[in-house]
Amino acid sequence: MSDRLFRQNVTMHVLALLLALALWSYVKTADFTARPETSVSLDQVPLEVRDLPLDLHLTNEIPATVSVVLRGSASVLDQVLKENLLAYISLSGANEGVGQYAVKVIHPQGVQATASPARIEVRLERELQADFTVQLQGAEVSDPTQYIDITTQPTLVKITGRRSHIERIQQAQVTIDLDAVKQDGKLKLPVKAVDASGREITGLVIEPGVVEVGVRRWPGKLLPVVPAFSGQSPYHIEGQADPATVYVYAPADLLVTLEQIQTEPIVVDELSEDTELVAKLSLPDGVVASAVEQVQVRIRVEKE
Repeated sequence: MSDRLFRQNVTMHVLALLLALALWSYVKTADFTARPETSVSLDQVPLEVRDLPLDLHLTNEIPATVSVVLRGSASVLDQVLKENLLAYISLSGANEGVGQYAVKVIHPQGVQATASPARIEVRLERELQADFTVQLQGAEVSDPTQYIDITTQPTLVKITGRRSHIERIQQAQVTIDLDAVKQDGKLKLPVKAVDASGREITGLVIEPGVVEVGVRRWPGKLLPVVPAFSGQSPYHIEGQADPATVYVYAPADLLVTLEQIQTEPIVVDELSEDTELVAKLSLPDGVVASAVEQVQVRIRVEKE
């Protein structure tokens, strides 16, 4: 009886020893630090531009999306949706010029994220402001029998935009169609900025964007130009203007009273020979002339 118990105990001890050796071998060879890990690639993850300084403009096209590679345990990645991801570049502290900015990814905890491309080229321009005098386009009058007085209010506009656009501006322009203006009055017309070729430059802020244009029509009359003389001369003085006539314009009630236009007085005290000189027209208040502002006067001195 005792021998049988002894043999059973020995067998149990041997089995326990073998089990212990097997367990020790497993523990020795097993890597308990390694965890199942995998990766997944997601395309068309939205890309945002953040923290753009107020005085800078973004001048190049930025991709709307990027690709993102996620790494982590399969159990976590299985629960990540593209809607949980957002990529962005921060322009905080950026300066004018060209720079490369890192793409950052907002993602759930427990995973690692890498964006492709990892950096984005960004071009920035400073915002500038400049004042421009309003120029009228289409205000030329071909009919010599009438004069159209056109005024703008205000005469200056302030234009704001990025540097390259401001530097291209040739003028701030207002276009008027005089054929469509049948009577005196005021119009409100838009202002546009144009380059040297007359092409409109967009992407600008013009203040004010609309100006008031006043239109006033005056009738015209062709009148003779008469040289006027001042001073004393012992000789007989005669003068002939070239051109001999000029169109002048004024309100109708004033124009009807005019019969001729004189030059500014020509001093004849020391004239003793025939001569030619230039004299300005002397226009009454409220009267304007055509393109002629001065005339050539041929003076004849007759000695008795």
